Amino acid sequence: MFFLTLCALGIGGYLAGVRRMRVAGHRWPVARTASWVGGMLVLAATTNLGVARYAYVLFSAHMAQHMVLSMLVPILLVGGAPVTLALRALRRPTDPQVRGAREWLLIAVHSRVTKLLTHPLVALGIYTASLFGLYLSDLLGVLMRSHLGHLAMLTHFVVAGYLLFWVLVGVDPGRRRLPHPLLVIIHLASMMAHGFFGLVLMQTTTVIAPDWYTAVHPTWASSLLADQKLGAGIAWAFGELPAVVVMIVLIRQWIRADQREQARLDRAADRAEATGEEDDLARYNAFLAAAGRAESDPRSTSGPDRH
Repeated sequence: MFFLTLCALGIGGYLAGVRRMRVAGHRWPVARTASWVGGMLVLAATTNLGVARYAYVLFSAHMAQHMVLSMLVPILLVGGAPVTLALRALRRPTDPQVRGAREWLLIAVHSRVTKLLTHPLVALGIYTASLFGLYLSDLLGVLMRSHLGHLAMLTHFVVAGYLLFWVLVGVDPGRRRLPHPLLVIIHLASMMAHGFFGLVLMQTTTVIAPDWYTAVHPTWASSLLADQKLGAGIAWAFGELPAVVVMIVLIRQWIRADQREQARLDRAADRAEATGEEDDLARYNAFLAAAGRAESDPRSTSGPDRH
């Protein structure tokens, strides 16, 4: 019920924000709305339907749930740009001395905690730790024995994935603005960590969380180790398609950023030509041209005077 209630509130609040934008005469991209609603629906289905029930007793089902919650759901939620929508839809308080929801949200997205969590190494470390730390220790069995621990684990999957993909392809304010080549490198590093985790899991010959899965493993299922191998294969193979999608989005954002920068330089050059003033780029180009002429003309080289 926790995630079902959370998803209902998330969808309702988002659609209310979109409606307020339309009433005010502003447009909000349909693709962002579809991305957010789709992410919430997938989150609700993954935590409440059949896969959620089998995730308690089968390692393979648990791993499938983990992959969906840490990759597919966060990518869809990040694509909805919820912070941007909230900042546009929330009204400012009539009293300037009073902090409303919008002001508190601005404080949160620009806080030191947000800056720390959106550091690429921190976001990547949290995401990677949720893979290796959980399954290569006794933590999984401990969390599975407690309902609150299980909810905390599933929530961590979503939050860890959201942080990473917010750093990579997010458009909301508050995240660190990094050069696109660096973002591509971070994404490749996350893909390598994910693939290495799958390979390590496939090579493991001991049962993970044996106390828990021995007690709850159904009699009709395959052996514990065979089911674990299946889960390892799911972990290794599942990340391919989401990773490709993220890479396509990254490259698209990179191209658009270059196009905007080129358009800005063109406008600056046009203004300089119209006003008769040289802009920084024109002066820099003139400097390079003068330096090139100086190097090609041996008479321009300076040296100590000889008398």
